[in-house]
Amino acid sequence: MSMIFMAAFLVSLLTLSGWAAIAYLFPNNDSHD
Repeated sequence: MSMIFMAAFLVSLLTLSGWAAIAYLFPNNDSHD
């Protein structure tokens, strides 16, 4: 695997993980209400 591909994969994975964590820790008021 090339280093650019590896870096892009890690960045995308971290972004998705962070987004999922935020969505899980801070649910929308609509669903929580």
